[in-house]
Amino acid sequence: MNKIFSLLFAALLFVGCTDNRRTYETPSQIRDYQTDAEIMAQFIDIDASTGLFYVNADKKIAVTDYVVNHSREELASVSDINRDRFLSEMNDANVILKALSDESHVSAVVYSTYSNSYVRTGSNESYLKVTRFANEISRSGFLGNVDINGRNTDAILYRLPENIQMNIAASPRSTFYVSQLSFCDNHDTDRATIVITGVGATIPKDYMIMLGIDANRESMKIKGSSLLDDSPVSVSFSK
Repeated sequence: MNKIFSLLFAALLFVGCTDNRRTYETPSQIRDYQTDAEIMAQFIDIDASTGLFYVNADKKIAVTDYVVNHSREELASVSDINRDRFLSEMNDANVILKALSDESHVSAVVYSTYSNSYVRTGSNESYLKVTRFANEISRSGFLGNVDINGRNTDAILYRLPENIQMNIAASPRSTFYVSQLSFCDNHDTDRATIVITGVGATIPKDYMIMLGIDANRESMKIKGSSLLDDSPVSVSFSK
């Protein structure tokens, strides 16, 4: 009996020692959402045929990615939890953009991402048309500004030229935003809408608004409103 007890005791000691030497894999720490969102935002592109955002995993972020794609490795390291949240926010933006694409009063949708800006023409191009300037332009003759989610959400512009310079400065946050500018007549009726949307846009963009023959150039009220997120978007107008 003593011999059996000794063997059992020795076996227990051996198992205990083995457990002490065993290494257990602990779950890797999940990065904060903002860090992972900044990584994913760099891979956002715009589908020109649908006007919706999508993640382009094959996108080259840095020149060195053509040799060794470290950016793709960063994208793969995004946690499932943060990836699902980011894709959910992207889907929320796409749902709004899809609904607006069928609206007859939308003249243009202006997109801004980390690497690109893009203007998609809407069905109301006859009232006003928006084009993108390739290079930064000099502005003179300030007309007014609209700070969406700021203090000045409305502006009244007087004596408008045929072509208006529009500068858009959006929040650098890696969060999708969708805002709109409503161009109203003297009866406060919406005549045209410019949709402003993007993610992680850090550089102000310049655009040209060409007013159609139906637009009242003596005075025009512009109303700004946010459709998604509370990120500030500042839009200024000049001659």
